[in-house]
Amino acid sequence: MLLRTDNSCWGIPVGAMEPGERLEETARRETLEETGLTIDNLYLLDVFSGPQLFYLYPDGNQVFNVTAVYIAPQVKGEILLGLEEHNRWKYYPLDNLPEDVSPPIKPILPKFIDSQKPLRRVIQHG
Repeated sequence: MLLRTDNSCWGIPVGAMEPGERLEETARRETLEETGLTIDNLYLLDVFSGPQLFYLYPDGNQVFNVTAVYIAPQVKGEILLGLEEHNRWKYYPLDNLPEDVSPPIKPILPKFIDSQKPLRRVIQHG
């Protein structure tokens, strides 16, 4: 997870689409810009929207996010943070995530965690 500089909460790589960009291209670009990591395969987890994704930014901007969330089973590279948006990173186990998760990410976490349960069973019984 990445520690955001605007609200001092933990989050994931996020960002807005550029004109003409496909969702997958946005996910790859934002991840590269924010972490230095490159992604090959992406799998759509879900698209999240609605009142639970309302967010009031520290600067006063208000948004209702529509968020396409992808799972990237493998990433390549070395983490190099773009320090204007994030100032720290840390891998957390899914059963011990930080309390101070960025509000727009919180509604996404239960579905992501649930999606990882079959994978954990395969790894444990491998």
